[in-house]
Amino acid sequence: QEINKYSFFFSGENSACKDYVTEKYWSRYHLPTIPIVLRREDYVNVNMLSHSVIALDDFDSPEAMACTSGIWSRIRQPTRSTSRGAKEGGRSHHGTRPDIATGTVGCASDCGRSSRIREW
Repeated sequence: QEINKYSFFFSGENSACKDYVTEKYWSRYHLPTIPIVLRREDYVNVNMLSHSVIALDDFDSPEAMACTSGIWSRIRQPTRSTSRGAKEGGRSHHGTRPDIATGTVGCASDCGRSSRIREW
């Protein structure tokens, strides 16, 4: 399938709602890809593993996300899904996925970073 060739997919909506996880996230959950989401807070608030996504609000700009020291420095080699949790969001997960380096990915909590998404 064509979509299986990609390492990332955009999993966002045209607006950000508190505690809402888009169906785009769940529709590709079984694939070995990393979702790019609007706000990390939305996934942390519903008890999902925050190192399982790349959040746009972790970066100051699209350029910062795309540069070598941005998104690419946060990716580890593919690991067994057990590193992401045997169950996530009430669904079983099998297979491998790249794992986000938890040491470099933080939650957007200071300096109004969660509002920067509007500036993009």
